[in-house]
Amino acid sequence: MAKFTVHDNSCSLSGRLSREEVVALWSKRQSLLSSQVSQLDLSELNYIDSSGIAFLFHLVKQQQKNNQTLLLVNPSQQLQSLIALYNLQPMFESKNS
Repeated sequence: MAKFTVHDNSCSLSGRLSREEVVALWSKRQSLLSSQVSQLDLSELNYIDSSGIAFLFHLVKQQQKNNQTLLLVNPSQQLQSLIALYNLQPMFESKNS
């Protein structure tokens, strides 16, 4: 199960983010991130599929509506590969710390 932990202007996401987790989280998506969150630390995310990427994209768009850029911090090699495979690099900003 995916776990979101908010710390001031950042949030960490751990666990799995697959179709099952996205379905469970979808109704809570508006409240997962405060409007102040600008970084999403993915270093503890150990699995993500295309549904999870779509969910992350939704969170990025949600923060854009709040005039905030959501930076993906420490995305796994798997996630970076999926983003490249789907040609989504322009839609996600990321960095490794």
